[in-house]
Amino acid sequence: MSWEYYSPGFAANSSTGAVFCRELLSSGSDDSAMVLMFMIMILPFIFRLARFRYPPKAVETSVFAVCVLLVIGALYLASLDCAQVFYTAFVVPDFMLLAALVSLAGAVWSIYRLRT
Repeated sequence: MSWEYYSPGFAANSSTGAVFCRELLSSGSDDSAMVLMFMIMILPFIFRLARFRYPPKAVETSVFAVCVLLVIGALYLASLDCAQVFYTAFVVPDFMLLAALVSLAGAVWSIYRLRT
């Protein structure tokens, strides 16, 4: 939730190094939108906490899949503007974005593992 304040924001690679999207005077809303899109993952988290001892059901998996698709769609839209998501996470490095991406992949893997 504090990514917008403690992170340099999305960056793109250039010949002079990292160029941050905030400096380009573009729409500038990518950073705020990404915070909101990652916060949507609270919904499947609440479902998982409520059903902690049981395997995920179809409804829970569906809500999780919709939320993951919304986050991936938002990452794709941010990359159309200025952001290079993996460059920002791994090269700049932005540890909060890196943790969010790794957590998202881990959550997808754990739901898949529990469903099979």
